Amino acid sequence: LTSLDNSDLKSFGYNLSNLDYVENLAKIGEKAGIDGLVSSAIEIPHLKRHLNNTDMLFVTPGIRLCKNKTNDQKRINSPGQAIKNGSKMLIIGRSITQSDDPINSIECILQDIEQHYEHKN
Repeated sequence: LTSLDNSDLKSFGYNLSNLDYVENLAKIGEKAGIDGLVSSAIEIPHLKRHLNNTDMLFVTPGIRLCKNKTNDQKRINSPGQAIKNGSKMLIIGRSITQSDDPINSIECILQDIEQHYEHKN
């Protein structure tokens, strides 16, 4: 979950990092034959290097624009950074639904994605 961090895992009795925990869960899923993962964009580059399925579909929650509050999310990324990291589907909720101007928020999301693609090329 993107609302968990290393301190949460430790409080649950896990003695490993977010990255190791996510990788372990992803490998279990991969062995079971899944085609996609819901993951923070932060972990995607690592997972792409450590999973055998090169066609794995990454779905990313915790998408925020820099002007948005993080709320309960701890491992967040901007829309453009998430796509740059390898996400194929973005879950964007509060940045739109809690906005005073949802249309403007959607335009900002598109601009963020475009800016990351300009820097990529």
